[in-house]
Amino acid sequence: MSLLNPAKKFRYISLLQPDSILLNFQNHILYPQTFESNTFTFLNKSVRFDKEIDWAYSEHGLLWTYNLNYFDFLNQEVVDIDDCVSIINDFIRTLDTNKIGWQPYPISLRIVNWIKFIIRNRTKLEIHKDFNLTLFNRTLYIQLLFLKRNIEYHLMGNHLFENGVALLFGAYYFNDMGFFSKAKRILVSEINEQILNDGAHFEQSPMYHQILLSRLLDITNLYNNNVNIFQDNLFDQLNAKTSKMLKWLKNISFSNGQIPLFNDSANGVAPGTKELFQYADELNIKTAGSPIFSLNESGFRKRKTNHYEIVLDIGSVCSGYQPAHTHSDIFNFELYLDQKPLIVDTGTSTYENNNQRKLQRSTIAHNTVTIGNIDPHQVWSSFRVANRAEVIVLEDSEELISAYHTGYRRINVEHQRTFMISDDALKIIDKLISKQCIEGVFHLHFHPSVQFKVNDNTIIGRDFRIDFENVDSLVIEEYEFAPEFNRTFSARKAKALFHVDISANFRFG
Repeated sequence: MSLLNPAKKFRYISLLQPDSILLNFQNHILYPQTFESNTFTFLNKSVRFDKEIDWAYSEHGLLWTYNLNYFDFLNQEVVDIDDCVSIINDFIRTLDTNKIGWQPYPISLRIVNWIKFIIRNRTKLEIHKDFNLTLFNRTLYIQLLFLKRNIEYHLMGNHLFENGVALLFGAYYFNDMGFFSKAKRILVSEINEQILNDGAHFEQSPMYHQILLSRLLDITNLYNNNVNIFQDNLFDQLNAKTSKMLKWLKNISFSNGQIPLFNDSANGVAPGTKELFQYADELNIKTAGSPIFSLNESGFRKRKTNHYEIVLDIGSVCSGYQPAHTHSDIFNFELYLDQKPLIVDTGTSTYENNNQRKLQRSTIAHNTVTIGNIDPHQVWSSFRVANRAEVIVLEDSEELISAYHTGYRRINVEHQRTFMISDDALKIIDKLISKQCIEGVFHLHFHPSVQFKVNDNTIIGRDFRIDFENVDSLVIEEYEFAPEFNRTFSARKAKALFHVDISANFRFG
């Protein structure tokens, strides 16, 4: 086996036969069905490869191609061993020309998926006529060596964390102290850097929080079931953070298990909240301490009454050097009424650098106030942020939350928002503090299932009512709700135009 671009430096080990060990790994979260009958389906886009697989297929964007190279489908709920062996062999055969496959992030996820797959199916694979364990191990080992020397320190964030997880799995599979030492340095550093005091992941995306939490649960699984391989305090440190992350997820999730779609969150990508807690229970992991009522460190707040649940985003950007998944959504919120979505974030449907991506990250796509075309956080390109606003909290209690941000100071305006919360009512007050008379727009995005009518400055639904005060005009428009990648639904939003201040009074029941 010869490896070309970019792995020429590893050709000298092409004849090595690295020894792997038998590992135990109890039941873990399986992926949804993404491969069947020669067809791959990722991000709601399907492609059928009748003959050879095009590992660089690009018609659905780079993220789709990445998913193809992750190999999550090896660990989906229903697998055909013959198909899996055929796909692995095709990948190995074309690896020397697969530029996407040699990127460290896909390598990281693929390493973990390959190891999980062989642990679950080793007995069947060892007698499979087309499966070559020596070739499989050699290819896996070469990828680990390449990853070890190409860690994504330049990207950091969740990429660097995934690099560490992959090296840890490789360390266990090959009983390799070199991989373990590198993995430990990365994971200890990053877990302390990326997990905030309240348990949130510092990129402030509930979806990425779920993804990284699932990795930590897998690490616990690996350690608990193979405890004699590496005796180290690494796992105590990771378990403490895992418990905190579970606690944060429990508090930010709605009662029906859904997460708010803040900051590049989408359904159908990460394991769900209920799945993660079931997995944690099977691993005997408990959440730390008492419930959180104020998620101060990550900038979120969650309130629950007998009628509704509301999650508020009133924080500044936490990951100063890695704001790739940040949206310009200060004072955004999601509101569920009787466990059903009423007011929603518009979601994320693409990472491609296009107008849709720009719109979904902009302030007008969130339930907050805009002035002209200015974004408080200046989001640009697909994953860039400039001139980040700061949020200053004025009051923070169970019934009243008030704060202002500095994102409009470049036009000599400060935006202050107050949430007044009671059992069957919610009042939102917005003020534009300036020496001039400034016009603002209050945006409110309704879930596609919500029906309502408008009477003057009042929105009336079946079990809710919203009365606007100090509004110049109330306009209803259509928008595209994006709960998943590459999937949108037509829905309605309200735009309330005002000068200086406005209030929205919600009544429920």
